[in-house]
Amino acid sequence: MSKKIQIKVNPNLKQIPIDHLVPYAKNPRKITKAVPLVAESIKSFGFNVPITINNMIDKIIVSGHTRYEAAKKLGMTSVPYIELNHLSDLDIRKYRLADNRVSDESEWDKNLLRTELAELELNSKLDAEWFNNIGFSQEEIAKALAGTMQDNEQSLTKKNECPSCGHTW
Repeated sequence: MSKKIQIKVNPNLKQIPIDHLVPYAKNPRKITKAVPLVAESIKSFGFNVPITINNMIDKIIVSGHTRYEAAKKLGMTSVPYIELNHLSDLDIRKYRLADNRVSDESEWDKNLLRTELAELELNSKLDAEWFNNIGFSQEEIAKALAGTMQDNEQSLTKKNECPSCGHTW
C-alpha cells in the first residue's frame, strides 16, 4: 500500500475538483517530459501556481496543463485555480500562447546559477537527492558547477537551420 502524499496548497487560493477541469483540446504545447518534473516540484514545494481557467461555466484550462497532469499523477482530487473571466475568448487564446512562449526566451546567467547551485549543494549535504526536485539532472548540475554548461543556442543546431551551410528557413 502506498503512502498518501500531503500536498501543500496556499490557503488563500480557491480550489476546484480536478475532474471538473477541461483541458484545452488545441493546446499546442507538448508537456509529457515536463510532467514528472512538475509533479516532483509540487510534492516538494506545494502547489504554488494556480491553474487558470476561462470561466466557471466551461472550466477550460487556459494555462497550467502540465500542473493539471502532474496533479492527476499525484492523485490530487482538487487544485488551486484562478478564473480569467475578465478576458475575451480571443484574448484568452492569445494569453494561452503568450504564457507558454515567453519562457522560451529566457536564458540562464551561468555565473549566478553556479553560485545558487553551489550554495544549495553546500547546505544540502544531509540530503543526497536534493537535486531531484529542482528540475536539473546531476550531469547538468556538475556542468554548471564546473563552469562547462553550454548555452542551448551554442550546443544545438538552430531550428530549421542547415548544419553545413547555416541557411535558415
